[in-house]
Amino acid sequence: MFNYSFSLFLLLCLAQLSHAEIYREIDKEGNVSFTDRNSTKADQLNLPPANIIKSTPQTSNDTDNRSSLKQVNDRTQYELNIISPVQNENIRSDIGNITLDWATQPPLDINENYTYSIFVDQQPLVQNLRSASYMLENINRGSHKIQITLEDEDGITVSKSTELTIHLHRFSIKHRAPK
Repeated sequence: MFNYSFSLFLLLCLAQLSHAEIYREIDKEGNVSFTDRNSTKADQLNLPPANIIKSTPQTSNDTDNRSSLKQVNDRTQYELNIISPVQNENIRSDIGNITLDWATQPPLDINENYTYSIFVDQQPLVQNLRSASYMLENINRGSHKIQITLEDEDGITVSKSTELTIHLHRFSIKHRAPK
């Protein structure tokens, strides 16, 4: 079995040589071998030509690869995703801090004038952020809906994340153990 598999592999490798002639020989014990040398016991194989796929020429230069991205109205379409926390996550923070991390696809160029805004319960909480991470502080306990938007230099919303629901648990003086 090993000889047959190896021979088949060798045949496939040799098939790439379109000008070479391939011969198949079966010995006394029934082992099949392939070779490029003709012998009296070998049969010549007629193989179809190898598939050749030519690469397409690159139309844009390497420094401006964003031109190939989907564009509408001469503007790149960005996708904004909140990475952390996840949907319906229970967060315990007695001081009410929530760390948000998000990503933009394709990644923003540092020279582009885009900013992020964070909405909590559909109200703007933080605006004009340049970083893709932020810690919300002193958020009230309970369930909250969080959404992040990406705005251009004119303040026009370019992309929005999916609205995310989180559940914040904070210590309350009402829940002290009885004495």
